[in-house]
Amino acid sequence: MAWQLVFGTGVYYYKKLTYEPLMEVYLTDDMINDYIIAGKNGFKIEVGIAIIIVCLFVLAFVLFIVFRWLMCFLISLFLFALLGMLFGSITIERFKFYQKRKSV
Repeated sequence: MAWQLVFGTGVYYYKKLTYEPLMEVYLTDDMINDYIIAGKNGFKIEVGIAIIIVCLFVLAFVLFIVFRWLMCFLISLFLFALLGMLFGSITIERFKFYQKRKSV
């Protein structure tokens, strides 16, 4: 019963807050290229942040293994969860797309 209430509340807020009537949008080639360039710059930043977080995770985990510090373990768990959320947006398809569009 509780899961139905939670699910129903989520669907309600999704429809109430995020649903908008659909309309056709006609994008020019210049507008599409601008979006691609902005996305590519954002993607580079995401990959850089992911690399930094991976390095910090490895460091915290190694410190936990060597010294058995609880704080390092908690930090490594937090960083691992953060990586899980970040890797949801870093996909192989995005790599392939930006590799094809090197000229942009």
